Amino acid sequence: MASPPSVLLVEPPPPSVLLVEPFYGGSHKQLMDLLQENVSGASVCSLPAKKWPWRARTAALLFSQTIPHCSTYRVVFCSSVLNLCELVALRPDLARLKKVLYFHENQLVYPVRKDQQRDFQYGYNQILSCNLIVIDPRQQQPAPGHEDIPSITGGPEARPITEAAAGAPGVRFSAFCGV
Repeated sequence: MASPPSVLLVEPPPPSVLLVEPFYGGSHKQLMDLLQENVSGASVCSLPAKKWPWRARTAALLFSQTIPHCSTYRVVFCSSVLNLCELVALRPDLARLKKVLYFHENQLVYPVRKDQQRDFQYGYNQILSCNLIVIDPRQQQPAPGHEDIPSITGGPEARPITEAAAGAPGVRFSAFCGV
């Protein structure tokens, strides 16, 4: 009598990449799903795609309470909808991770009625919070009539945000044509 075939159980690798998306819908969902399917050891933490301005302002607090503590995480990847500075401040265990921030839609180049309405501090903090900034160049084009590169104004050293961030230690820029 033939012996039954042996069964080899393969355990998934421990999570090493933390994918965080506060607006899990549309193209944001497509990108996270693509990464989860193609990056070994990726784990997704997400919130429903509702009221993105509120997600941008409050998701860090929600994620700080729900992201599991895991010593095997090496990288955190998130879209610029998440305030990464706040998340890391609320969860110091995430500070040691390599931080990748994806600017799919860039709040720094969205048209606004008045320049004083533009929130440079949010984008500037985002840029300074990570090790690698990934942009989708197709989404980074200013609207007609808003071709100027945003700059930090109102301070003594007004200069383009990309120039200011380029001086930050350890921050690199990369282009990626996403989903």
